[in-house]
Amino acid sequence: MKCRSARKMMSALIDGELRPAEKESLTRHIQDCGDCRKLHHEMLAVHDLFTAAGQHKAPRGFSKKVMAELRTERKSYSIFPVRIPLFLKLAEVGFAIAIVIVGIISGNILVMNVHSLEKARGIESSFSLDAFDPAPPDSLAGAYINFTEVRNER
Repeated sequence: MKCRSARKMMSALIDGELRPAEKESLTRHIQDCGDCRKLHHEMLAVHDLFTAAGQHKAPRGFSKKVMAELRTERKSYSIFPVRIPLFLKLAEVGFAIAIVIVGIISGNILVMNVHSLEKARGIESSFSLDAFDPAPPDSLAGAYINFTEVRNER
């Protein structure tokens, strides 16, 4: 057994939740591995502390007070801590609509401008792949093309 899986099973061993085969394998590992043995003793000590601690009863009405507090806390909880007035919400919507309208108008102005269209055509032609040789002569592809062209001419 590896230490990683032993550490995962350690709590179940202390609580008595392991099957006999797992328990035997884990106890054998704890006997052989010093680090896991130390961890097991520490976990047993913590477990003993919790089992030795006495149980105390909650004061009378404790659960009702907690539940009432939770109800009031849920009511006061909101996504926005401050309520936004209606006119501010409408102003936000109006501002967003104004931005969209200005964007549409400015886009139309840019498209209608003939000078910008000529610039766009110039830029578009600079991206053309016709300026590039598909297979430069000094490359492997160029040598292959030259070889096959010479053969076809004969």
